Amino acid sequence: MLKKIAMLLVVVMLMTGVMAGCGENEQPAATNDEQETPDQTAEKQESEPPQLDFGGRTIRYSAWWDLTPQPGSSAGADRQIARRTELEKKYNCKVEYVNIPWDQYLQKFITAAMAGDSIGELVTLDSRWFYPTAVTNGYLYDLNEFADKGIFDFTEEKWNKDTLKWANFDGKLYGYNIGKTYPRELLFWNKTLFEREGLPNLYDLFFNYQWTWDKMLEIAKKATKDTDGDGKIDQWGLSGIDLGFGFVFSNNAESVDVTDPYHPKFALNSPNALEGLQAWQDFTQKHKVVELNPEGAAWDYPRQSFSDGNVAMLYTQWYMVDDIKKNMKDEYGVVLFPMGPKADEYVSRSVNNVNTIPSTVKNADQVAIFENEMTEPYPDEAPDEWKDYYIERLYDEQSVQVIEMLIDKGLSKTEWFFSFDDVVQLSYTFMSEIQNGSKTPQVAISEIAQQAQTLMDNALKKKPEELIKTDETAQ
Repeated sequence: MLKKIAMLLVVVMLMTGVMAGCGENEQPAATNDEQETPDQTAEKQESEPPQLDFGGRTIRYSAWWDLTPQPGSSAGADRQIARRTELEKKYNCKVEYVNIPWDQYLQKFITAAMAGDSIGELVTLDSRWFYPTAVTNGYLYDLNEFADKGIFDFTEEKWNKDTLKWANFDGKLYGYNIGKTYPRELLFWNKTLFEREGLPNLYDLFFNYQWTWDKMLEIAKKATKDTDGDGKIDQWGLSGIDLGFGFVFSNNAESVDVTDPYHPKFALNSPNALEGLQAWQDFTQKHKVVELNPEGAAWDYPRQSFSDGNVAMLYTQWYMVDDIKKNMKDEYGVVLFPMGPKADEYVSRSVNNVNTIPSTVKNADQVAIFENEMTEPYPDEAPDEWKDYYIERLYDEQSVQVIEMLIDKGLSKTEWFFSFDDVVQLSYTFMSEIQNGSKTPQVAISEIAQQAQTLMDNALKKKPEELIKTDETAQ
């Protein structure tokens, strides 16, 4: 403050000297009433910070789908367009939306980073690319840097609290999301079939914390039957995509432990995980209540069979809801996977997308300032407006309450298994052996545990160019 006042006094003195040396024809000096004192000028400058000018730069939002908001498509899109236009004018910049195909995305991201460039200033990453690739190779800004500068305030309600947890590695925050957590893996149940068969209402069990593996098995046994008398089962109790992992996560276990992000641990050999895999095998082989994909069937056959009314309960990704509603005549609801004996809370296994700022972005403070204002809550947005998306896709209020409970309690748990593609390739064999009963989970996992750990260790040692080749092979 004193330094500013001193500088202003120097300026005033210089200006006074210049004016005193001018000719008699000069205009008379302003009166004291019209002049600001140095203190007033300094205070005015502090209360009114100079407007930032980004010099006409382009701020690119990158994803593997088109992020461009379409006018008139929704109230949210119109709000976003208005906000973007306002900020483009305010900061003298331009927004561009970059759509890169999924099978080229990681390759372009790494190639750009290696060249000191980026595919965008604000880049969406799948969690499988986010960790370990982007995190351990130093491709991302630690967002705490912007918080330390007062640009981001992660105590604000707008930031997704789940993401602030799972995108934090070793005290550094590499990614963020705005708003409510998007649900991933859920259990759809055919309400029409349940009513027809006289089965319990799953909402009653779920909200009273009586929804367990044992209760699911009891219901699945009653639902599994031959309905036309031809000697073949044509109505099943349960089906699912990645059903085995559902049992693992619901028993207070996980596939990969990333507590130490630079030394991840293969975790399917833990007692809780093995108990979950054994339950999955028992449901399938011992109790025979799980419909398996017929030979040559599409990977999403379980979704098709559920939509056709042939399955009582389906474990799958939420994003399939639009196809289910479009093709299914029966009414359905959603709950979370039931709790195993080692769990005291429900959980939803989740593979997430995350927003990031690449470490190669120039003048990243400008990008952070823009994004912070771009993501501020809209004053005309109702607190419960987010529910409209789910209400359109579900048949009852209880299903929406399940989603709300998942969000409010933070029941999503990130799955890092798919971040290690070599282990994923290995899993096609050992998970199949467990499902078809040719090996017990204990034997199948013990045979590959060391190999899986070695593959994970090697994944963190790979050079960026090797990661590109790995991605191409996987695609």
